[in-house]
Amino acid sequence: MKPRLFFFHSNGFPARTYGHFLKTLETWNPEAINILGADLSSLGGTMDPMVEEVISQVAPAKGNAIGIGHSLGGSLCILAQASQPNLFQNMILLDPPIFSPLKRSAIRWLRRLGILEWFSPSRRVRRRRNTFTSRNQALEYFAAKPLFQDFPKSSLELYIEEGLSPAQNGFQLRIPREREAEIYDSIPDRLPETIYAGRGVLIYSQKMEVLKHLDLQWWKKSFPGFKQIGFPGGHLFPLEAPEKLGNLIQSILIDLTEEHAEKSEKPLFEVA
Repeated sequence: MKPRLFFFHSNGFPARTYGHFLKTLETWNPEAINILGADLSSLGGTMDPMVEEVISQVAPAKGNAIGIGHSLGGSLCILAQASQPNLFQNMILLDPPIFSPLKRSAIRWLRRLGILEWFSPSRRVRRRRNTFTSRNQALEYFAAKPLFQDFPKSSLELYIEEGLSPAQNGFQLRIPREREAEIYDSIPDRLPETIYAGRGVLIYSQKMEVLKHLDLQWWKKSFPGFKQIGFPGGHLFPLEAPEKLGNLIQSILIDLTEEHAEKSEKPLFEVA
C-alpha cells in the first residue's frame, strides 16, 4: 500500500506558500495543516502542543506514513516520532533546527539568564512589519529583504498571496509575528533519548545558515538511521528552488518506499 505523505511547514510560512513545491509531489497527494498551532492561544514555552498536533494528524495512517518537514516542520516530525515511534515509516527533514549538544547547552544557559531573545531571530521578528495597505506594497517590502533575495518571482508572489490575510485596513501576516517569535523562543534545548532511533533522509542547506558543520557531524554520529544530502541554497531552499527539490524528493520517496517494502516482505526467519 502506498504510504500517505504529510508535509509540515516552517516557522512563518504557511503550508500553502509551498504550493509550487507541493505541486511536484501531487501524485503522492501530500496532506498538510496550513498553519500549525493556529488554534493554540499560547505554546506555554514548549513545542509540545504542536508536536501533539502533528501526532493527531498522522496517527490515523497507522504507521503507513512518510513525513516531510521544513525547518520547524522537520523538528516537529522527528519529535513526534520520538514520542510515537511507529508514527512514520520514514521522514525527510529539510534543515530542521535540531542542534548539537554544545549549541543546545548554550541555548539552555541563555534561556536561564533570560537573554535568549538577544541571540534569537525572535527579537528581529517582533520588530517586523505586520500590516500592509495592499499586496503590491507587501510585495515591494519583502522583495527588498535579504531573506527573499533568492526567491523566484513565482515563489514570492505565492508568499504574498498565501502568507497574508485581509485585515481591516489592508492585509496582515497570516501567521502573526508574535506567534513566530514565540516559536523561536520555544526551540528545544533538551531532546528525548528516543529521538535517535528515527530514520529517513536529512537534507541540509549547503550555505549552512542553520545547521553548521558541528551539527551535521553530530547528526551523522547520533542518527545512524538518517542519510545526509546537501542542497544548494539557503535555509529557505524549498521556496528558492521548489521544482529542483521536488524532483530530488520524488526519487527519495521511491527509494524509501521500495526499501520499506523489501524489509516488510523479508521473512522473520530464514532457513539456511
